[in-house]
Amino acid sequence: MCGVTTPTGERKRKYAYGPTRELVHEKWLKLHRTAKNGPVATSVPRLREYLNHWLTEVIKPNRAPLTYVNYELFTRLYINPALGDQRLDKLGVR
Repeated sequence: MCGVTTPTGERKRKYAYGPTRELVHEKWLKLHRTAKNGPVATSVPRLREYLNHWLTEVIKPNRAPLTYVNYELFTRLYINPALGDQRLDKLGVR
């Protein structure tokens, strides 16, 4: 267990798990190094949350209005129903 500061400024506990003591100790040391460098994410966003952020913060201000409309449509109708609940760290290439 390690106490870390989240990007929002809260203090939370973060745990390291593994099959052997040596592996857990390595993860724990890596977590401590990461915590010394700055805030540590304690949860992983879902694809749906990331795509909503991406559409509003990246696409809408930087692309043509029709591009935003099309991307939002494809995201809402095709990506979110199939993959929206997947965690970003669990996504991979088939």
